[in-house]
Amino acid sequence: MEHKHLVFSKRMLCKYFFPVLILFCTLAPMADAGSPGPIQLTDGGADRLVYYFDTRARKSYIQLANLTFTPLTVHVQIWTVNSTIVSCEEIDFFDSYSAVDVHTYDMSGLVPNDAPPFGLTLAPDAYGFVVISLSSGPSNSLAGTMRIIDDAGYEYRANAAAPESTSTDSSAEGYIKFNNANGNSFSELIGFTYAEISPDTVYASPGVRSVFGTLTDTILIHDENENLQSCAPREFNCSDGSANIAIDLSLPNSKGDPGEACLSTTIDASNDSGYLLMPFEDFVCSDPVVGEPDGTCAVNTHFTGFIGLTNGGGSGSFDSWWEGGTTP
Repeated sequence: MEHKHLVFSKRMLCKYFFPVLILFCTLAPMADAGSPGPIQLTDGGADRLVYYFDTRARKSYIQLANLTFTPLTVHVQIWTVNSTIVSCEEIDFFDSYSAVDVHTYDMSGLVPNDAPPFGLTLAPDAYGFVVISLSSGPSNSLAGTMRIIDDAGYEYRANAAAPESTSTDSSAEGYIKFNNANGNSFSELIGFTYAEISPDTVYASPGVRSVFGTLTDTILIHDENENLQSCAPREFNCSDGSANIAIDLSLPNSKGDPGEACLSTTIDASNDSGYLLMPFEDFVCSDPVVGEPDGTCAVNTHFTGFIGLTNGGGSGSFDSWWEGGTTP
């Protein structure tokens, strides 16, 4: 099984939103992502972008730009993780962009770029993921950003994540650094697993899972006092409680979602600087749409991770921490 690994980091701490894409403000970061591998920025264009959104007492916006002078069509797929109708509920539509076109989707009131409003809405207090794939048009023509306004009034943003075809060995791992800037109080460790159905369509469900850590190659949390503690393996899938969790007990989830990467911790109440090491183990596809009877994935499968930290009073950060995939 071939593993593809990419890490990229774009910290956003801005109070104002500029309508021009790829224009960012950066202040003192609270979270960072790093790993032994190439650093890939998504400003340069991609064929697929992955976003996170959250409307639980928050406002979420995702932005997409056509970087070329050629019209194109994209496939927009949206998964609501906490849907009460069906687990990992999906809605999708195709959208057209003219040359060097830019559009912002308000996740509380979706309006396509090429048509007037058509009544497509998400349930209140929804959270989940958006994948936008190039359907027709020049390659590497997409770039995008996420913008989330927290209920405390804080505004934080990051680049959308883009898959990368660079191959590395199976020892790929996510390396998440966090620090005490402004006093951390809450965390969000976000992970999305999806399988490629076609060049412009992907698939997600609770049965498409990413596994991090084993009993021997454990998840590790490390604080600035050189205290090191191993943690149990962790899975991420498109289901409530398995897509947005916390770093540990001392940094609970900002929305009260259950689950932590580390169920106990050596990080003290002051939440001083440290890092979380997330060794990737494997993808598991128990969903028959994309999986084999033994649980292996029959198609290319990817994981995208985001990390959020906040002090609960209007200050925080949002970052990408890992993106990786496999070829069966």
